[in-house]
Amino acid sequence: QDPTARGYMGITVGQGSLTIERVEPRLPAAKAGLRSGDVLLRVGTLQPQNFEQVIAHVTSFRPGAVVEIEVQRGDERKTFKVRLATRPQEL
Repeated sequence: QDPTARGYMGITVGQGSLTIERVEPRLPAAKAGLRSGDVLLRVGTLQPQNFEQVIAHVTSFRPGAVVEIEVQRGDERKTFKVRLATRPQEL
């Protein structure tokens, strides 16, 4: 294992938003059940104001760590446990 590896979920959000635009197939966010259109409310203990905060928080964890993600999906709040991976080379 790479001692400097950082956690990775595999999502893309719209510019200036916390709404998930894309969930990379077969990566941690997809495996946990996150979907396009979900709005990030909480990532671990962080209640983010922007996606840069989400990236900084997620990359502070090592691959293999489990992070609880809370999203707004339509009228519902949903919570998922995401086991972080290493960012694939091709991305």
